[in-house]
Amino acid sequence: MKLAFDKFDIESTVDSENSFPICDDSLEVRFTLPGHPGVNYRERRFSSVIISEVNYIVLTLSSWLTGTGNGFTASVSLITESCYDLLDDCAMLVAEEPTFCQNNVEAQRICRQSCGFCMMGKPKPGI
Repeated sequence: MKLAFDKFDIESTVDSENSFPICDDSLEVRFTLPGHPGVNYRERRFSSVIISEVNYIVLTLSSWLTGTGNGFTASVSLITESCYDLLDDCAMLVAEEPTFCQNNVEAQRICRQSCGFCMMGKPKPGI
């Protein structure tokens, strides 16, 4: 499954003393195995596309209901391709660092398409 955020504006304020953001609200996105913790998203700095390795995505919004954030909008779609990247910035990571996929098992897992692992085990055209 693929979750794509169109808009993300949950409440956060800036600490006037040290200029660091203080996140009053958060959105937990769970998209791995049952019982594993999700990833907490605050502010606007995160990947706008999340790919689930299982057939579900769970969203939990925690809010103090005191601010003026506009919330978020997102769409969910079913992935039908057999080979894809789990992160939307894999192609950029590989372009910036050509050795990103070499000897990096995690990179090879999350960036299968950009690392060139989609054709493994399949005969190449013309051979």
